[in-house]
Amino acid sequence: MSLNEEKQILKEINDIRRSLPYAEPLEALTKQMNDAKKEKKVLFEKMSGFRDQLNILNKEIDEAQLDLEKIHKNKDEESTNLNPFLQQKKDEKDNKINELKDLRKRVKAKFHEDRKKHEEQQELIEQITWMTKIKQRLQRDAERKKYEEEEQKLIDADKEDKKQEPYQEEKGFF
Repeated sequence: MSLNEEKQILKEINDIRRSLPYAEPLEALTKQMNDAKKEKKVLFEKMSGFRDQLNILNKEIDEAQLDLEKIHKNKDEESTNLNPFLQQKKDEKDNKINELKDLRKRVKAKFHEDRKKHEEQQELIEQITWMTKIKQRLQRDAERKKYEEEEQKLIDADKEDKKQEPYQEEKGFF
């Protein structure tokens, strides 16, 4: 072996020694990964068993639904094959029901229309009442103002009289 080859081998040995601390955790992780893969495989096998059971149940459900559809179909056929008298009575009752439903719709529409008119009327009554109150208040204010003006005129007239005859008390009028 040549010197260069020996140096190369020694270098590789040193590299391996230096990587040894990193290799141990890597081995542990590899072991954990293998364990996880085994658990995954076991769980997958269990899931496939459940999947098979689910498929069986789905088939049973589909069969039950088909049976139910057949029963409904037979029931519909029997109801259409009723004797003509019963079918006629059924049609009459259905027509009566439809007429009553239409009547109910019309009555509801009329009720809502009347209620709307009533609300509008009540609103107008409230507006009229409010306007009447305002009118009465304005009339009272006008009457009060007129009364105050008349009082002021009397007071002014009395003051004017007193200015003309300042000593009315001395004359014996009062």
